[in-house]
Amino acid sequence: MRACVPGAAGLLALSLLAGIAAFLPAGPGAWAATPPRQPQAPARAAEREAVVQNATDMPLRELYLRPEGAAERGADRLGNEMLGPDASTRLRLGRGRECVFDVTAVFADDSEEKRARQDLCRNPRLVFGDPAVPKRSLLIENRSGQALRELYALPAGRQRDQSGSQSGSQSGSQSGSQSGSQNWGVDRLGEEPVGDGETFRLTLRVPDCRVDLRAVYEDDEAEEKRGVDACSVRNLVFDGSGVPHPPEIPLSFLNRHDAPVAELYISGTDKDEWGPDRLETPLERGGRRRLDIAVDCTADMRIVFPNGAAEERREVDLCAETLIVFRPGWTVAARLDAGLAEPPPPRPGSLRLRNAARVPVVQLYVDAPRKEDAAGEPERGPDRLGRNVLGVGETLDLAPPEPGACAARLLAVLRDGTEIRRDAIDLCSGQELALR
Repeated sequence: MRACVPGAAGLLALSLLAGIAAFLPAGPGAWAATPPRQPQAPARAAEREAVVQNATDMPLRELYLRPEGAAERGADRLGNEMLGPDASTRLRLGRGRECVFDVTAVFADDSEEKRARQDLCRNPRLVFGDPAVPKRSLLIENRSGQALRELYALPAGRQRDQSGSQSGSQSGSQSGSQSGSQNWGVDRLGEEPVGDGETFRLTLRVPDCRVDLRAVYEDDEAEEKRGVDACSVRNLVFDGSGVPHPPEIPLSFLNRHDAPVAELYISGTDKDEWGPDRLETPLERGGRRRLDIAVDCTADMRIVFPNGAAEERREVDLCAETLIVFRPGWTVAARLDAGLAEPPPPRPGSLRLRNAARVPVVQLYVDAPRKEDAAGEPERGPDRLGRNVLGVGETLDLAPPEPGACAARLLAVLRDGTEIRRDAIDLCSGQELALR
């Protein structure tokens, strides 16, 4: 039998069928096994940053970026850090799509700079201050004899009062960062004082040459230098010579206490320390002393006794109370000169002794004029003072030991060992005898 051979048309048809079969699934379930095509995920927004530059001479303490339309300005973008003068930092803005912000910068002196509608997508850079403003540099030297605790500097005449308005140039002696109602801004020293004989490099950005400076010392006294030419002056010395001092007030002190006053302190009410002891030597019982003290009219006062006990009185008007009498209850008395009235005259038939010496009487003997001991020496009776002393200016009334025994002999021993003798005194005279 002859084989059936397809013609040319048949071969072409077979070839087309084979090509179509190559694109068909291999089995009956192949159509269901093919997964559907997934849509492509959108690209993630890139992390954005902005550069913040502080071109001022003041540390930048806080920075706030409030997105346009937001009610709150949000958190401080600097966190716990401050951006120092002439420093810059990169600020992370996250992956948000906000571009326009209202910017608030708060500096170390509490001053603020605000900028509205800053487009950080178009210009991702924030510059505070003017880099074109020249820097002025001063070497501050401390020759005051004590530590320089605070230093303030501002363009001349730029002190701000409490409401923020500028005030003119004037001097003041108030302690701390304020002089009267003027605010000197931030302390340029930070936490490190400048010791006596040490130096500190002060750098300022000011458009003009003239600057005002204020130094506060360890004892709270302040010295100001106004209108310093920072363009020509390179070294500036603070030696305390410009500290304003109050006028000296003449004061008199009288000790009516039962013990000497070992130390006396007088300090202005705005001072944190008592200052030096004003007494070179103790003020004895009954003693009086005059001192000229440079202090404001309203001052605090403290006295210390030899045993360490102390008494204090606050806000004494020294311009009105120029006589201060130390006595029991003086710290709350209505008047400080009370108790000064002289004692009444001696009782009839007695003798008053007044200590007119410069030191207290520590022993006092009063005996019959011709009484002698076994050795022929004048016999001494008991010490009339016992454990007490007769202070400077104090008085003591002596009565005869028995009626009619008016004649007597007296021996007084002073604290420095000096002896005062009176061989013939009249205990019934009704007069006063000064011991000196």
